Amino acid sequence: MGAILAYVIQSTLCVALLFIGYCLLGMKRETFHRFNRAVLLGICALAFLLPWGSDMWEGHVTMQSAESDWNAWLAHAAADEESVPSTPSSRTFPVWQMALLTIYVVGSCVLYVRYLRGWRRLRAVLRNGRCIRLDDKTRLVLHDKDMASFSWMGYVVMSEADYETHGKLILAHELAHIRLRHSWDMLFVSICAVVQWFNPCVWLLRRELQEVHEYEVTRPFCIRESKKGNISCC
Repeated sequence: MGAILAYVIQSTLCVALLFIGYCLLGMKRETFHRFNRAVLLGICALAFLLPWGSDMWEGHVTMQSAESDWNAWLAHAAADEESVPSTPSSRTFPVWQMALLTIYVVGSCVLYVRYLRGWRRLRAVLRNGRCIRLDDKTRLVLHDKDMASFSWMGYVVMSEADYETHGKLILAHELAHIRLRHSWDMLFVSICAVVQWFNPCVWLLRRELQEVHEYEVTRPFCIRESKKGNISCC
């Protein structure tokens, strides 16, 4: 239990320190959007790998002497039971650790359920609209309802009204998001947010990544339509 809390705290500190360094270095003002995107994703990856790597480099404390540490813990627990026979579990698992771990797990579960509901609503939106095949991997989904245009994986969703007025411009923008695989970035950061839901730096990083995505697709794109009617981004 203590190891889980220690890992979460170390991971949280990694995200906070690295993201604060990203901001202090002025990278938010840089126009190298692809590089900034790689840095932000790297921060999330390092936040999970560095605490794990530090435990591995500690050598026989965490790996080579795992069995001896377990025996020592059992011996310590047995000593606590002899000294305080009425409350043995209070020594083995402190109340504050149980409380923190419970709050952490509940928060992660709540956010996970929230994301599941969002994905179910997204699935319903993709199923209930009029689907147009753009190419082998991309689909355009049109809805009668007034809704903001967006893209997810290989799908572009927009309203019929937007498609009739500014369809090609919106489609070029959303196809650029698909081509650059921005949906995978947001999926990865969302997983990080579930693990570190209490860390404000994760949510700031997520918003920064969304802004970088928008800047990354601001360069001109064109729509290429084949003889068969298939539309793609060029």
